[in-house]
Amino acid sequence: MCYMRRGKIKVYTREPEECYTSSLGNSVHFAYWEEGWDYRSFYNNYGLLFAEAEISASNEIIEKGLVEPRICYDSERGYCITAIRANADGTPDESCKGKVLLWTTKDLIHFQPWGLVTEQDIWAKGLDEIEVSEYLGRQAYMYWSTIKNTAIEVPECVTVSSLQELENVRAMAMYSDGSFAAKGVDWDCSQVDWNKPGIYPIKGRVRAPKYGFPLAMGYADPDVTLWKGTYYYIATNDNTDDVGLYIRSASTVEQLFAPETPEHLILDKDPERHLIQTFWAPELHIIGEQLYILFAVGGEQWAPKCHMMKLKEGGDPTKAEDWYDPVKVLDKEGQDLNTEGITLDMTYLKVRNRSYLVWSSRINCMAPGDTGSMLYIGEIEEACPERLISDKVLLSRPLYGWENNAGTINNEGPYPLLTRDAAYIMYSGGAAGGDSYVIGCLRIDLDGDLLNIEEWVKSPTALLSTASMEEIYGPGHNAFTVDEEGDVLITYHAQLVPGRGQRCTGIHRVHFAADGRPILYMTPDRDLNEALAQVQTKVRVVAECHK
Repeated sequence: MCYMRRGKIKVYTREPEECYTSSLGNSVHFAYWEEGWDYRSFYNNYGLLFAEAEISASNEIIEKGLVEPRICYDSERGYCITAIRANADGTPDESCKGKVLLWTTKDLIHFQPWGLVTEQDIWAKGLDEIEVSEYLGRQAYMYWSTIKNTAIEVPECVTVSSLQELENVRAMAMYSDGSFAAKGVDWDCSQVDWNKPGIYPIKGRVRAPKYGFPLAMGYADPDVTLWKGTYYYIATNDNTDDVGLYIRSASTVEQLFAPETPEHLILDKDPERHLIQTFWAPELHIIGEQLYILFAVGGEQWAPKCHMMKLKEGGDPTKAEDWYDPVKVLDKEGQDLNTEGITLDMTYLKVRNRSYLVWSSRINCMAPGDTGSMLYIGEIEEACPERLISDKVLLSRPLYGWENNAGTINNEGPYPLLTRDAAYIMYSGGAAGGDSYVIGCLRIDLDGDLLNIEEWVKSPTALLSTASMEEIYGPGHNAFTVDEEGDVLITYHAQLVPGRGQRCTGIHRVHFAADGRPILYMTPDRDLNEALAQVQTKVRVVAECHK
């Protein structure tokens, strides 16, 4: 007789507390129980399923939450998660009386949202917990758990003829989800005689990027870009009231943040050119083999608009005189991207030899009729990147509680990450200057149509948040770069305190899980377990050589 052990899945909401508002708490949370363990929450006790907001006749977002989540099993649809839709304050939403929110899933990992349905009987027969197989429960719990380094492997013996060849031998770091990452090793070769063939035992220490936090105090929306062998760092400078564009250069990412690295002012306030305020979110991008800065700036009246400026041929990015004047980005008709409101946080990506801009747009910001900030995409030609050649397409609005949070209705700070099979747009929601700031994502297959909104898939919850970090609050507005060893790095701003604090630059490695999805919370202690960093192997020297 074969006995299959069983576990339990529990669904619930959370009461609001510091760093966790009712917009977050009124969502579906999951926890797993098995014999010998108490309930263990999924995803650091952060909500996974959120009610979608409604859009009013005046184009405003009406926040919604949910209460009384329940779960049951259906032989055809799998697990059904239901909840009563609520208003922003948690009271039942009478406008949808007789309906419930429904999600279905086979594995408690991938959820199909059905929105409001008239199947109240599903909710009525559901409970706040359900029995599942231990296998399914563990698989789901592991998927939603924090991925960490669990082992390091190096070859038992390597055959080399020089120190240079040995330096190419990398360690393999294994992680809790079954994924892995190659890492360099600093080998101690003091006992190796490179002029005498033989076998020598050696020790080494595994390398992993460890930049610490904060790297730059008072710098938000950070971007690091590699251009012609040099790294450049640019960001919104809160220390100058967001006025002016400042840039640093160095041969390594780490050196960008060394105290002795100078900062260069390349664009200052200039009333004659109507460059007066909100020098926001500058990003360096290579478009058609030319270097550009994409940023927002405003004039006498507060109304930031997306601009770009191009580096002159053979120019030095750290010299103001080597940049052409900024120009406003326009739609395909030659008009403002948003004649009624503001535009900001523009980024660039190229997929299958087609180029695109993605940006944030908002009407009636912080006033009656506020639409919230929305993400748009449009196609451009590399030869004239400041003007669209397609219609602009609405990609995303802040309809979930993790985006529409703490009174801040944000979809902003988009930035692309391209993998072998997908294009991701990572973007931020919540309060840009608070602990509710988070990073979510939109995903599309690389062979998809980027101008077809139906082909984009939006993450149901945040990928990086205060809950996924330790003593770092409100991580958001990210960009990506590649370090000297080829590892993908995420740059972001966050703060040292909960509430509203000083925005500071942070950086750490991006990990790729066993299923290929990018993991944005891979802090140094998760990336490399220090107890495993010391390794040893044997070196077989095969011929006379020189150091």
